[in-house]
Amino acid sequence: MSTVTAKPTTAQELQSRRGLGPCELIYGELVMMSPVGVEHAVVVARLSRWISDFVDEHENGITLTGEPGFKIESEPDLVRAPDVSVIRKNRLAASYPGDISMAFPTLQWRWFRQTTPAGPSRKR
Repeated sequence: MSTVTAKPTTAQELQSRRGLGPCELIYGELVMMSPVGVEHAVVVARLSRWISDFVDEHENGITLTGEPGFKIESEPDLVRAPDVSVIRKNRLAASYPGDISMAFPTLQWRWFRQTTPAGPSRKR
């Protein structure tokens, strides 16, 4: 009996697969994300406005929303899609070569809301 192991997906493969919907690449494994609710969208809109106003006022860089992909680690690839992120001016040059940024964001914020009861805790 043989076991088939799936080949990890890369950031480059993820970038070429348009129309997948909201997802992240967690160490080579494609993880689909469910649509956000109204409360989440309101919090993200307010937070992005406040952060963007500050960044623009101080001319520090750019604020991004819409969950752009950031390649955080390689082999296996980790691509995260934060709700709000900031890229400082000195990191902007590396941020526009494609849809998945190779520049690590200066600030990234993701709101996680627990919707199911907590399971048993694991001690580290």
